[in-house]
Amino acid sequence: MESQCKGSPSMQHKQRIRSSATSLACPKQSRKPFGSARTVKSTRCCTSCQDAAAARIKSGECTSSSGRGSDTGSVACSRRSVQFAIAAAAATLATAQSPAQALTVQDVTPQVVPAGPLSAREEAIIDIFERNTNSVANVFDITLQGGVRRKGEVDTPEGNGTGFVWDNEGHVVTNFHVLASALRQLRPSQLQGEGSPKVAKLTLINKQGYQQSYDAALVGADRSKDIVVLRLLNLQDSLEPMQIGESGKVRIGQQVLAIGNPFGFDHTLTTGVVSGLGREIQSQAGAVIGGGIQTDAAINPGNSGGPLLDSQGRVIGVNTAIFTNTGTSAGVGFAIPIDIVRSVVPQLIQYGKVVRPALNIQVGRCTFPITSSCTQLVQACTELIKRLAKMTDGCEQTHRQTDRHRQMCYAHPVTLSE
Repeated sequence: MESQCKGSPSMQHKQRIRSSATSLACPKQSRKPFGSARTVKSTRCCTSCQDAAAARIKSGECTSSSGRGSDTGSVACSRRSVQFAIAAAAATLATAQSPAQALTVQDVTPQVVPAGPLSAREEAIIDIFERNTNSVANVFDITLQGGVRRKGEVDTPEGNGTGFVWDNEGHVVTNFHVLASALRQLRPSQLQGEGSPKVAKLTLINKQGYQQSYDAALVGADRSKDIVVLRLLNLQDSLEPMQIGESGKVRIGQQVLAIGNPFGFDHTLTTGVVSGLGREIQSQAGAVIGGGIQTDAAINPGNSGGPLLDSQGRVIGVNTAIFTNTGTSAGVGFAIPIDIVRSVVPQLIQYGKVVRPALNIQVGRCTFPITSSCTQLVQACTELIKRLAKMTDGCEQTHRQTDRHRQMCYAHPVTLSE
């Protein structure tokens, strides 16, 4: 009797199909060479192999036949179908019996790409920082040392700023407002360095690369220019003063670098360009300073008193203020021109104060009876003062006329004929 695999076979026919499929699908059993229609002896096999071959027979690709008096079933299939079924069953069995090999650390570690050479600009910036960072000091007001106020996720020490080494004698320049708390407690004579009052603690990096702390005494202060000069006490190692440049030759667009201690993060480098010149700076000390340098280099609380450098590493300004609504850098920072600083610092070192030109005329109270001679003397002095004022105005007017005449000559050159 013959029956086709298509349709819904009986339970007995299903068992014959599974038995015949076993002989086709299982790669474990021995088999005879295949012909166009060979018979394969049925043996035991795994369930997955039987299901795979049974599916092939049910799909109609193979036919099953059984003869009367036969103990085993036989399956007649095409050579191509038999090979496909065996290959699929072998792949399934191999996958089930061979688990995936575990990955090692070396297998999941990416290859490291070696660093390439730095650009010429990067090399120049690194060189400027390494040459000057040891000359930049972290300045702490001793009256506020240890007190902190929280800003965001960092602790910002109050009375914390930056300074830089001016000369080999241990003089350090910083802003007046950095030490405002300590300076308010001093008498006017002490503000001129009398008694060398100790007002700050400074931290510098020594030649061995370690941070070293010093006590600093006040040498002199100029509130109107927001400048203070300190002197390091118990100085043993030699210092490296910074190179002082010229702010009169600064141009808008040139590169600048700022080194400071923003939010207490010491020796921080930021870069930018000169954004503007001739700005009026309203310092925290209450003074208005003219001729300020505007920059977009990041300047934050703690940068005050630090140097603003040009691309050659020369100091062209002292960072002193920022324009912001949040208290942090908004890309608008200001520095006091170094030309102003150069005119103030030597006087503070020598005199403890800035000596400005004046007529030195003092008006005192008359302690004797006023007579006609006294009245005439007062009138003569008043007239003299008026004449001096007119002379000063005349000099200024002469200068203005000279400048205007020079501009006219440049605008309308005159050619002289022989």
